[in-house]
Amino acid sequence: MKKCILKSEALTKYILETNAYPREHPQLKDLREATVNKYNEKSVMIVPVDEGQLISMLLKIMNAKKTLEIGVFTGYSLLATALALPDDGKASLPLIICKKAGVEHKINYIHSDGMIALNNLLKNERQEGEFDFAFVDADKENYINYHELLLKLVKVGGIIAYDNTLWFGSVAPSEHDEQVEDTARDALRKLNSFLASDSRIDSSLVSIADGLTLCRRLHDAAHGTPNRMGKGLTCICFKPKGSYERICINLTPLQEERLKRLKHRMKIHFDASRVEHQEALKALWSATYPGQELHGLVSDQWKEMGWQGRDPSTDFRLLLGAGFISLENLLFFAKTFSTSFQCLLNKQGGKRSAWEYPFAVAGVNITYMIMQMLDLNAENEWAFDLLYCVAFMVMDKQWLERNATYMEFNDVLKSTRAQLEKEFLMDDVVQIEDMPSYSLLC
Repeated sequence: MKKCILKSEALTKYILETNAYPREHPQLKDLREATVNKYNEKSVMIVPVDEGQLISMLLKIMNAKKTLEIGVFTGYSLLATALALPDDGKASLPLIICKKAGVEHKINYIHSDGMIALNNLLKNERQEGEFDFAFVDADKENYINYHELLLKLVKVGGIIAYDNTLWFGSVAPSEHDEQVEDTARDALRKLNSFLASDSRIDSSLVSIADGLTLCRRLHDAAHGTPNRMGKGLTCICFKPKGSYERICINLTPLQEERLKRLKHRMKIHFDASRVEHQEALKALWSATYPGQELHGLVSDQWKEMGWQGRDPSTDFRLLLGAGFISLENLLFFAKTFSTSFQCLLNKQGGKRSAWEYPFAVAGVNITYMIMQMLDLNAENEWAFDLLYCVAFMVMDKQWLERNATYMEFNDVLKSTRAQLEKEFLMDDVVQIEDMPSYSLLC
């Protein structure tokens, strides 16, 4: 099996022989040929020449000087990276290759487990925001975990590249999915969906070689987008009619206490070992499927609700910051506006695509989006939950209007945010209940 999603061998050969091979650096050519001779069929694991050249060009355009790579086979992509860096640049590369290519002075080689190495760079070496570029070609099941750490290590405007994101074309849904178990394919599907909805990055899935996803870091990974909406609900809920400008008022002691509680809720990470978190999950199941027995907190039943796997706690961990409160939001929605909740859950109404957004995961993303928008400054802790319900309804309405598919989920989230911001700026909107979209709830 060739590491290329192009079905035409003639076209693949044309691309390589016409453009890629003639421009291949002699040391890269030697390494590629040595890899093929030594590993035979396993040499498919090497980064293809045309992909290596794309990475090299990208590094030169960026004027990258400090790069990071996770995962090494024989070092082709690493050597391509080192050759593309300026003389004072730094990368990681096996030393035997570096000496031969004359790039040894650019190398800091780390032999370690990927997660351990990244955590060490953050905690012990204080390398946060120091890297221009990161390339990941390692264990696919850990790609999402690498992503959270790399968002801290790569500077704003830097690039994270994930290799093999099309996995020989198998990530596209097919009728044979259930017959073939492939943990790497399943992990890459989750990654692709997650990256498409991650508001912290711009991303492009490039159909070169076996798929290469490029992610450009937009803003601080811990604090969300800097272009937030005013000062949050402190300004929204008490804006006098007739005023065209937001005003900020001093909070009363009661409002201060409510704000304090809201901020506390937002800091609580979901913990599957905590009894109260387990009970909240069970309560969500009961509110969602009254009378239907839940077989366990880790069960295939959760997939019916739109979690990505058997264990909902995995999805809570994917978006740092959208922890236990996102479960509380779903539960609040299910109990307070049960008709609207069930309508969205069961995808009722409108013409929908065959590949719909997963309900529960969408809910977690909406919590995260609202937390970014409000800047944690709501004086009424339940205003946050009300806005969550409104946002979910607006998101689904926009989904139907676009006749969207799951690959467009991030675009729908962006248009949902734009609609909410537009309504907040209306002169007659003094509180959440005044928003035009509040009428969608029932």
